[in-house]
Amino acid sequence: MSQPKRRAVLSASKSVYVSPNRGLPLLDEAIEQIELHSVSPRGQWYQGDWRCESGMCLAGWIDQLAGGEWLSPAGDDFNSDLLVPEPEDDADELRRAYDGYDYVPGREGVPAMVRAVRLIGLSWEQYSATRIWGDIFSGENTLEMIKGIRDELAETVYAANDND
Repeated sequence: MSQPKRRAVLSASKSVYVSPNRGLPLLDEAIEQIELHSVSPRGQWYQGDWRCESGMCLAGWIDQLAGGEWLSPAGDDFNSDLLVPEPEDDADELRRAYDGYDYVPGREGVPAMVRAVRLIGLSWEQYSATRIWGDIFSGENTLEMIKGIRDELAETVYAANDND
């Protein structure tokens, strides 16, 4: 029996749902949220905006769905793509946080895209190799481009992982 389509349950500022999914199912949930939030009062969804009135980029939705905690509020031009580090995050991938142009000592976050790669179950080698179809997290992507890259991942990387 197929599961009914979910309604928009998230916003770019507050999560009311945390997905238990990881890998391809989490990627699919993030795409679904983009579809549900594709038009906002400010206009069409745009992948190049991390966290704004039109929602979030794909990495932002993946991280938000997985229960990630943002390091700073949406609209912070310097840190809006950073999340509070989790034990599973690679310490080498942390980035300094800033207050304006000033570095805040001891305050670091993990970039949304770095966390999203881990959450959708890709190694850095797999992520780098899949970029031949286009970077799924590129700010230039349309929703249709993201769906095409998702399908390529499903047919290759995820299919190979299922056969291991």
